[in-house]
Amino acid sequence: RPAAQRCGPFYFRRIIRHVLIRLPLGPVQAIAMRALARPRKAQSAKAAHASADVTKIQFIVSFLSGKLFLPVYTTRTACFGFLRTALVLPTALPQSGAMDSTPKITPWSWLMIAVLGLTWGGTFLVIELALSGGMTPFWLAASRITFAALLMCIVWGVLGFPLFAEPVSGGNWCNLLIISALSSAVPFTLLAWGQQYVSSGFAGVSMAAVALIVLPLAHFALPGERMTPRKVAGFLVGFVGVVILIGAQAFQSSGAALETPGRLACVGAAACYAVGSIMLRRLPKAHPIGLTTLPLLIGAGIILPTAWLVEGPPTLPSSQTLAVVAFLGLVPTAAANCLRVVVVRSAGPVFMTLVNYQVPVWSVLLGSLFLGEALPSALLLAMSLILSGVALSQYGALKRLFSR
Repeated sequence: RPAAQRCGPFYFRRIIRHVLIRLPLGPVQAIAMRALARPRKAQSAKAAHASADVTKIQFIVSFLSGKLFLPVYTTRTACFGFLRTALVLPTALPQSGAMDSTPKITPWSWLMIAVLGLTWGGTFLVIELALSGGMTPFWLAASRITFAALLMCIVWGVLGFPLFAEPVSGGNWCNLLIISALSSAVPFTLLAWGQQYVSSGFAGVSMAAVALIVLPLAHFALPGERMTPRKVAGFLVGFVGVVILIGAQAFQSSGAALETPGRLACVGAAACYAVGSIMLRRLPKAHPIGLTTLPLLIGAGIILPTAWLVEGPPTLPSSQTLAVVAFLGLVPTAAANCLRVVVVRSAGPVFMTLVNYQVPVWSVLLGSLFLGEALPSALLLAMSLILSGVALSQYGALKRLFSR
């Protein structure tokens, strides 16, 4: 083909097809090959809007698929399953809303944050496997972000590299660069460094505090995210529930010489996530796949040299550890970030922070189920407070949900 056309989606699709031919994946490969070979008709704006619910279902089904939650069981098949799901999405995915639109909390929004809470709550178990397999903290973060960035870049390329719906100013591009740093590389680095000097309980409380940071920021920076007394009370009750769940170690001193800087690093990571979510919501209309991929690519460019400077060149881990790292890049980094972007852009960053209250609960329950860890005595009280806080802060959305 002419050189001018070699960077287009057709040429990119041909490259992917040639790669897939060499992967002996049987029926799954045949399905994806037919999807790649079939020309896609251009969708009207109305048809693209009508396919929004189908798109959400496909994303959620890919999360709930059993293959995605088995890191040691044929990781290649899991990766290909995610690619297949992404490749059969309509070419004209609906653009995510701009900041001047009021947040829309739907039943799909509740399902997506439930999936995110379960996914990120179980991530700690998988990270334990990777660290016990010889991976160092910084190289583990760099590996999962880089793998996720490469995977999402393939999906983004097959869809034709869509991003903003209309031409944007240089300020929006600058904001996108800042969002990219605040969403992955900077908080990952701060947490990896800070957790060496603080208790794990304090790190958990710091992540739960994201909701308390987002709430006032959203009140002043976003339309439709007004901070009401009921909403503030709900988030405070939920935060107390998280502190009770973590227990006395939440604010226990580790005795390390750099404990205070370590605590500031953990709180700084929480602030990065909060500010990044606010800025993500403020961007103009854009494609969710593009908004997921670019931050991962830029984050990989930041975290890779950082890992090299801090920990030196990486060591080659075992094949099982590589499978675990691939899983971390596939599910809690690439796929979960897709859902995160969709939730923040549609339901708003305040609603998204409810995930931070779920993560400690899922982490404790899954640790008890798979690792035999003892459940805390205050589990029921903590869960009651967390659920009460969610119900209080999202009373209007829950009322609309159950009145349908």
